[in-house]
Amino acid sequence: AMDEDDVLEEDALEDTAMDEDPGLQPALPAVRAEAGAAAATAKVEEVDAEEREKETKRGTDVIIIQPGSRTLLLGFGSDEQPRRVPHVIARRVVGLTDANEFYAHVPETATARQAALEETQRLARRAKKPAAVQAAQSETDAFNSASVAHVGPSPQWTDTSANPKAVFGDDALHIRPGEPYRIFSPIRSGRLNISATYSKAVALEDIEAIWTSAFMTVLGLSRREFKNYRVIILVADHYDRTMSHIFVAMALARLGFAKATVHQASVCATYAACLANACVVHLGHSSTTVSCIDEGVSIPASRLHLDYGGRDVVATYWWLLQQSSFPAKNVFDPAQRHDYFAVLNLLQQQSHLQDKGPQDGAIVTAEGERWTFKTYEEATLAVLGLFVPGLLGVSTLGALHVGPDQSCDPEDVIYEDNRMHAEARDVDDEPKNRKRKQLDDGASPDADGDEKDGDEEELREEPIAPQAVAVAVPPAPTSVLGLADAITHSILMCPSDSTRSRMYGAILLTGGGSAIPGLASFLQERLQERLPSSLARSIDKIEVSAEAKETEGQCLPWRGACIMAILPSAEECFMTRREWHEYGLRVLRERCPFVW
Repeated sequence: AMDEDDVLEEDALEDTAMDEDPGLQPALPAVRAEAGAAAATAKVEEVDAEEREKETKRGTDVIIIQPGSRTLLLGFGSDEQPRRVPHVIARRVVGLTDANEFYAHVPETATARQAALEETQRLARRAKKPAAVQAAQSETDAFNSASVAHVGPSPQWTDTSANPKAVFGDDALHIRPGEPYRIFSPIRSGRLNISATYSKAVALEDIEAIWTSAFMTVLGLSRREFKNYRVIILVADHYDRTMSHIFVAMALARLGFAKATVHQASVCATYAACLANACVVHLGHSSTTVSCIDEGVSIPASRLHLDYGGRDVVATYWWLLQQSSFPAKNVFDPAQRHDYFAVLNLLQQQSHLQDKGPQDGAIVTAEGERWTFKTYEEATLAVLGLFVPGLLGVSTLGALHVGPDQSCDPEDVIYEDNRMHAEARDVDDEPKNRKRKQLDDGASPDADGDEKDGDEEELREEPIAPQAVAVAVPPAPTSVLGLADAITHSILMCPSDSTRSRMYGAILLTGGGSAIPGLASFLQERLQERLPSSLARSIDKIEVSAEAKETEGQCLPWRGACIMAILPSAEECFMTRREWHEYGLRVLRERCPFVW
């Protein structure tokens, strides 16, 4: 910076120069202006460089975790895409028979399932000519009848010669059959996968071991570095308060991270898609959930949890292959882990809801036999089981959970006290509500011989508030709903027609099932057929999307959590280890960014 004397001296030199050479008079101001502009540009570039450096560092101290039934998505908040790790652990257990945790054993209800199959076939063939269907089926049967096994590449098995006590990730899924290891999945349908042989304590130990291994091998962190990072954990749409409690305790008390918070996966998906309002449909491995999001808040009455998902589609696909001319039907058994993943990979290659003819396929047994064959409608029909749950072997109402979470956490004393007080208040208000209803209906409150009391006078003197326009609410489901019916029911549970219209205009598919080709357009047609007449005029077009902002559906919630991580306001949602140890569940209830 120049002082006042230097400025005066520079001005004097300029005046002398202009007196000696009049041609410089118009040029010098331009030179000075150009120099000033260059200095300003350099300053702006310096500020931009600082901002870019901050942007690069932003999110690097945050780890995003989305635990699923089959896959664990994790990564830093600055990453573009998450890393995928099988959410399983293989423990060395001598004398215990291995069991496939992923395979869904479909009950054999022949009559009901055959009726569902006929309905699904009509749905799949409604745009096809019978002659074309028969020709494609004949071509498939002819090819498969001549198919024989060939020597193929042997599967790559995990080396367990060192007898490790536990194996994680992809290595756990490729342990040779017969080895003394059993695979455990600690989470199913957003909850702990507890059974008579798998206790809560063991499940928590397995979660800690799986996550620790993933942080160290996938993210390259040491256990000592955990204390330098914050964690955002995504919970299921139809969240369980107990699971939120377990995840935060896992991150802070067991793993020792600096800070942690939880958020709903459905809400984070809207962040990634830049949508204020959306109906988010999660197609997971063991369950399907639907939730309507309005201005960043999940509407409790719209939440649906369906106990069927990808594992049921795989089991149905195998059942359909057994009914077809599939040449290796007597060789494979999806109850065995290797055979299950072979069938799963085949389904992922062939699943679609598009008009295609026979498809070529190949599958390799655990012994290295390679079978080539053709399939026609089996993969399509299996996927359509999401719309006709009877085909999946799911027909009971117990597979459907409606509304907000009703779980009870013994440590959540304040929530339980509020709930009991609310129930007691409802009981105390029942006589008054009954009399108010009688007055509204024009009947005498003492028609049943009851004596009048002061409550009646109070009721008569109360001002009558203007009533809102009545909105038709769909009746409670009497059976498990298919995907299109579940979405329709969820949207109609929204409080107003304007909200419902916005939901129909933004239906977002997430989870692994969202990658099925043609699913979004097929679902859009089915929803159009079910659109209530009262909403037809206010909805220009039903929009169903399986991706947004160049992000695939399975990664949308994770990507939305990355956006949340860099927001300054998100810092208020994090809990420190000290706060957790001092206040426990109370601080979680106060800090979580959704209605507890």
